Amino acid sequence: MVSQEMLSQESTLTPQSVDTLYATHHQWLRGWLRRKLGCREQASELAHDTFLRIIAARNAAEIREPRDYLATIAKGLVFDLFRKQALERAYLDVLSTLPQASLPSMEERALMWEALLQIDRMLDGLKQGAAGIFAFSAGRPDLCRDCPQLAGDQAQCQQLHDHGAGALLRPDGSTMTQASQIRSQAIGWYVRLSSGEASEIEHAQWRAWYEADIDHQQAWARLQGLQQSLQRVPAAISLPTLQGVSQDRRSLLKGIAVLGIGSGLAYGLVREHPWSNWLAQYRTGTGEQREVRLADGSQVWLNTATALDVHYDNQARMLSLHEGEILVQTAKEHAARRAFYVVTEHARIQALGTRFIVRKLADATLVAVLEHAVEIRLDHALSATRLEAGQQVVIRHGQVGEIAPVDANIAAWQQGQIIAVDWPLAELVAELARYRSGWLRCDPAVAALKVSGVYPVHDTDRALLALRQSFRLKVVKTTRYWVSVQGV
Repeated sequence: MVSQEMLSQESTLTPQSVDTLYATHHQWLRGWLRRKLGCREQASELAHDTFLRIIAARNAAEIREPRDYLATIAKGLVFDLFRKQALERAYLDVLSTLPQASLPSMEERALMWEALLQIDRMLDGLKQGAAGIFAFSAGRPDLCRDCPQLAGDQAQCQQLHDHGAGALLRPDGSTMTQASQIRSQAIGWYVRLSSGEASEIEHAQWRAWYEADIDHQQAWARLQGLQQSLQRVPAAISLPTLQGVSQDRRSLLKGIAVLGIGSGLAYGLVREHPWSNWLAQYRTGTGEQREVRLADGSQVWLNTATALDVHYDNQARMLSLHEGEILVQTAKEHAARRAFYVVTEHARIQALGTRFIVRKLADATLVAVLEHAVEIRLDHALSATRLEAGQQVVIRHGQVGEIAPVDANIAAWQQGQIIAVDWPLAELVAELARYRSGWLRCDPAVAALKVSGVYPVHDTDRALLALRQSFRLKVVKTTRYWVSVQGV
């Protein structure tokens, strides 16, 4: 359980601010989108997604011009929709040119589609000729020579080969976000090192870049994870698809113009989206859980709404947690004896033969040790903080907080449960909300009511029914995605 005080530090979002925003502007936003898109179903879905984005951003209380703000978010979501449609058209066009005997199965097509989405997001915002970048990042420069669709990209591929990251900046000269710059640098280094012609000095320069910042390490791990996606798609499909979608960008921007937004602003909107979460090698949706067995035999359980990258090399085993929560059980290595790390933006956690939990909060990281111990290292800290079995701590603002006993409920989610013992109702509702799409809130009038019980995380409707039957409460559903727990 994460305390209500901790949650309040994460955000300025309040149930009342979101309720007011939704009640006042949802119908207007849905109508505005319907007029722009000409489709009632798409308008309803995008309006819903807009409010989910605000809930995730946790800044509803700070909005001064609600309709302008909502319209801006909605336009960014429409841009995403158009991008995905452009990629899908290019993909289907390529499939239609293949001989019948060469067509992949439906399962293979689905896997290729997911891989292409990841690749396109990674390459978006870099120079045109994404297929050339794709070929080099896959370590296959021969494809640039052999694939007829890449005839116009060979010069850029050579530029990537010769100049690395400097060749990857946007052609319009516009400013890239820090995340985009790091992503560009990572791809540039990967291209150069994959060429087989990098010097010892360049290898040393890459190592210095890699070790300089946790964000660099996470970007590199994400790129390594992307290799699995690259390998799932034959070059005869991936390269012409990426070429085709690049040529379709102009049509996409014309579509955005219908919404009354300039292409430069649209481009800026899409640059700000959380690509690192969507590009992650392993992901779970809201309410979903997943078990992953790693190459060394270690096991990782992903809780709801989690994004994780895994990178193993000769020096270390590293997991980059972008959002959500994981439970890790490490395997012992008798030969390589590589260190095992979990990295977030706040800290690097080294496992010492361990079973432990790491949860990424909005502005902090929670670490709880179930067996053995971990060491927590912060940037620029002179020494590590050791955490023993039965202890947990929160890292926030570059500092390790006070060490506390592990909460009895900390790992119950692995069994599909929340175990509440004399919890304030608000804390239980907040925990249930992690597993439910939309907005689930607790009326302040009953927030302090003490509740106990075992509640299922995979069926939050049943959990809410149990609350209603066991206590003097009612569950008010404005919509399926807008639910409030109130007193009778």
